[in-house]
Amino acid sequence: DRNKKVDPQLAMLLTEVGVDVYGQATESLRDWLTDRPRGTAEPGIRQVPIRISTFQGAKGLAADYVFVTHFDDRFCIEDKAGCVADQDVCRFLVALTRARRRVYVLSTDSTRTPTLLSWIDPGCVHQL
Repeated sequence: DRNKKVDPQLAMLLTEVGVDVYGQATESLRDWLTDRPRGTAEPGIRQVPIRISTFQGAKGLAADYVFVTHFDDRFCIEDKAGCVADQDVCRFLVALTRARRRVYVLSTDSTRTPTLLSWIDPGCVHQL
């Protein structure tokens, strides 16, 4: 059991017979860290599938959490003059309605608020 304390009498006995308790613990920890595969996470986290898609490709899909990246006018509104077309609205709605729990919208332009973001009730938006 990892939570048990080392018996002081045992530690003293090991020291008396020349066993370096600290060195043994350090070596054991080093071996444990070395033997573990790098870049692994908890099994539950490793099993989470991540699907990357365009707005159009996401139609018909669903997930608990959806991340919409590059949510800026230059990527989400096709008319470079900034006029929002019906097609832009449709893509926006497809992106928002894919999530069962929460949508995270990430902008790459911190100087401007995306036009489509203003269409969402401010009470539903939490900016970081």
